[in-house]
Amino acid sequence: MLTLAEQMRVMVQTTVNGNIANAAEIAKNSGMTIKMINPRQNKQWTAHYTGNPGEVELSAKVKAARAFTQWQCLTDVNDLTTWTTYPIDPTLKSTTVVKNLPLGKVLFFRYRSILKAGPSEWSEAIKLMIV
Repeated sequence: MLTLAEQMRVMVQTTVNGNIANAAEIAKNSGMTIKMINPRQNKQWTAHYTGNPGEVELSAKVKAARAFTQWQCLTDVNDLTTWTTYPIDPTLKSTTVVKNLPLGKVLFFRYRSILKAGPSEWSEAIKLMIV
């Protein structure tokens, strides 16, 4: 279940992503700041189209050598409690292919590592139009 602060962050991030020209003002008015990312930094994770309709490959930068990866998908930005959690792959792979996604819909994906000491925090969500 998302906390109120996480829901606010996702809503502001979604609004900022949809209105880049006014991103700084939107973030400031919501009491948040914009985090500048160095383009040379390695991304936490990526999403790629596989070439098959309604299918994406998600690939994460693992937090430890022996960590499972858990993925989630948000289909309705108006209801931030509707994250769909995918089963954990028992093979310690940091990539997964998600199939049968609704074509033409914008979805958000995120992941976390499941470590021996417990799960990590959820990653930043990536917005992706399904083709």
